[in-house]
Formats: sequence, structure tokens, C-alpha cells
Amino acid sequence: MNNLVKTCGLLVMVFVFFCCSADSQNGDGGDFYTDDNNGDGGDSCADETLSDSTEADFAGDPDTPPLGPLPVLVNAGFYDAIKNYLKQDDVVAKACARQEGNQETPISQDVFLVAIDCLNDIDTSQNGLKKSIGFSALQDLQTFLDQIPGNIQWIGYNTETGLTPEAERQDIDSMILAIKEFATLVHSKDKEMAWGPAQGIYGAIENSGRLGEVFEVIDSLGLQGQNVLTNLGLGELRNLVTERAALLEASNPNAELHVQLYLGNNEPAQIIEAFNDPTIRSHIDQAVVFGPGPCPSAGAIAEQTGQVLQGLIR
Repeated sequence: MNNLVKTCGLLVMVFVFFCCSADSQNGDGGDFYTDDNNGDGGDSCADETLSDSTEADFAGDPDTPPLGPLPVLVNAGFYDAIKNYLKQDDVVAKACARQEGNQETPISQDVFLVAIDCLNDIDTSQNGLKKSIGFSALQDLQTFLDQIPGNIQWIGYNTETGLTPEAERQDIDSMILAIKEFATLVHSKDKEMAWGPAQGIYGAIENSGRLGEVFEVIDSLGLQGQNVLTNLGLGELRNLVTERAALLEASNPNAELHVQLYLGNNEPAQIIEAFNDPTIRSHIDQAVVFGPGPCPSAGAIAEQTGQVLQGLIR
């Protein structure tokens, strides 16, 4: 799972994600792994100032190990603005999450097609990019699975209180059963399955002692790190990434660890510093860089995404 020793970088969650929620027909924003503890920045689109950190800044420190490739996952809706900063194995993603607080209502065909059309507009045949689409409900995957194009490599499942129907999260058994069924469907199409849970749901399964059952069937685990970085700092994020990587490695050494940081909640300079941190880099396989939306200044988030991509050493 360590990106420094893997021969292939990661391809993207769920999951997916984002966002083509039921209340966003244009699918132009949101975060890939949404979070139910209100740390996702809402619709804030404040512009940020980027530090001038470059690879040369790290080269002179003999105690800093070299940083290897780091695939990133970004909002496919920003492709035209950031395509010059993308590299082979980066992932362009859209998600079809249910409307926040209306999780019992399935997504519509129109919402699904917004995401598919956005991804279809991106030609990845020559640049080595990969595509991902994500859902917040097993039922929605069952509805649209056969309509997902073959050139979408990843399908994500975002298990979240405000987005996932009650039947899929009413207790530990139902959560694990839904995750396993989701993975089975994804793998039946020869695609990769990404699981991006809210921290509370992850913690509930961890406390049950049954994380191993989940890790055995997924191809990547999404860690929502934006609130940890904002509220507790880089050191605590580093510790959490290290801990989660060890748990995943023990159950499924082939699974990847994806970490999301969030523009609007985290400043570009913070995201760059975190993803250029040698310890974090040694444990993760993909950096998920998302931001709030839709909102009037979504263009600012696209610009900030480009700033982050330029600042990453990869």
C-alpha cells in the first residue's frame, strides 16, 4: 500500500465523489467523501493564498526522504481549468450522492446522467488519467450499474448518516452487508471499489471489532482528514494516517489508502504541506483534493485546486 514501494499508483470513491447530489443538477462541486460532522466547509468559497513551496525547498534537507509519485483525485467538473497539472494515474471523479437530509429518496436518472456526461466529456485515452463515480446508496448502484461506461475504473460507496438510507446503516450488520454487496456488484463489472465512510460510521464498525470484514472486500479506504487537520493540526493527521494505514495493511495489503483534504475547510497551503509531508506520503496511495459547491465562486475552487496540484511534489 505504500506509494513509495508500489509499482502502480492509484487510479478513485467513493465513492466517489463529487458532487452530483440530488440537489445539484449541474454536478459542479462538493467533496468526494462527504463528512457528517459539519466540517466540510459548506458553500464557503473564500479564496486562499498559496505558499511558494516547491520541490527545491525540500531538496536541501538531508533528513527528508525523497517523495515518490502521488496520484490525486479531483473534481471532473474542474477538468478544463486544471488539466495541465494532471499526471498519469490521476483520477477525475464525479459522484451521485443523495440529497443531504433526504437520504431515503433515490437519485434520479437526470442526476446520474449529469455525472456520466461530465466524465464522458473527458478523453483519457491518451493521457493515462482514470475515472471514478460514486454513490451514497447501494440501491442507487443497483439501479444504474449496467449504465456505467466501461472506461470508468472506480466506483465509490459513501456511507454517511445524512446521505445513506437507514436500511443500509441501521446497525453494524446492515452496514457491513451493504458494503459487501456493493463490493460484489462493483467487482462483477471488473471495476475497483472505494469505501469512503464518515468518521462516525467508520468508528462504529471499528468498535465492533469487524473492520477486517470490510477491509477484505474493498480496494481502497477513504480517510476524511479535513477536520483533523483544521481542528487538531498536522501532527494529529499524521498520527491518524499512520494508524489507519497499519490497520488496513494488516487486513488487506493490496488495498489503497486515500486521504481527502478539503478546500474551503483547509487552505491550499495547508493541503500542500500535508500531502508533501514525508510520513503521510509514505502511507497513502492517493490525495483527494475537493472543495465546496455548487456555489457562485466555484471557479475560485477550481483555481485553488490548480494551485494545490502545482504545489505538490510528485
